[in-house]
Amino acid sequence: RVPIREDSDTVRAYLFIMRDITESKGFQEMMISLDRMVTRGIMAGEVAHEINNYLAVILGNVELIPLLMAKGQMDKVEKKLEVLKNSVGRIQRFSEGLVGYGNEEAVFELGDLNQNIENLVAFLKPQNRYDGIAFDMALSRYLPLVHFDSSQIQQMLINLLNNAADALREKPSDRTIRITTEPVEDGRAARISIADNAGGLPADLQEMIFARRYTGRRRGRGFGLMVVKQIIDRHHGQIEFETEAGRGTTFRITLPVKNLTADSESPVIGADQVPA
Repeated sequence: RVPIREDSDTVRAYLFIMRDITESKGFQEMMISLDRMVTRGIMAGEVAHEINNYLAVILGNVELIPLLMAKGQMDKVEKKLEVLKNSVGRIQRFSEGLVGYGNEEAVFELGDLNQNIENLVAFLKPQNRYDGIAFDMALSRYLPLVHFDSSQIQQMLINLLNNAADALREKPSDRTIRITTEPVEDGRAARISIADNAGGLPADLQEMIFARRYTGRRRGRGFGLMVVKQIIDRHHGQIEFETEAGRGTTFRITLPVKNLTADSESPVIGADQVPA
């Protein structure tokens, strides 16, 4: 509201300035949907490859069991059955990582972020992109349940983890992604931290990292971090990052336990603004 004055003491009228954000919201939805579709296409081949690997292990052991039984080698049969059980369990955990990922509509429900993360890592870990990368997970047992859209949070985590994996490709050894969760703000919010020990973010990209196309690879699609920011905005959360050349980068995502109704954007806190 801007006052229009007739003189120094008299306000003749007020000028109100309003902005229609409908188009902006539509663009954000389009970006998230586009990013999800592109990711689906890239991951479809990986999914088929991994499921075929699991099925090959199962089929090989199923074929051996009758031969071992005919020879009376029941101890070996028991071992093969244990392998089958473990393989089926891996497929189950792998498939759980896909649950909700295909949903287009935003559905905010009270859920367990830790379980969501565990399922997703079990799904991503066998993929070629993560070969040679160790996952170090420290998920707090005291993390509160949070209202979130499972599909969008999975998309956000996939984008951050994929960028971390791509950044680690040039590191010859000791490649690690660390994922931690913790309750913050006296239990009113949950924080997810994703850290890599790659080379850190280039200084010229840090200020605009969520406002431009950026990827951890020299050659990549680069919508990932823009969409991460948009998803966190939708959850009325906060994202911050800390990076150090030669040491790596940490992204911290804070999500409120309750899904707020206010339409606000999440602040971005750079490496020099991260609270102690």
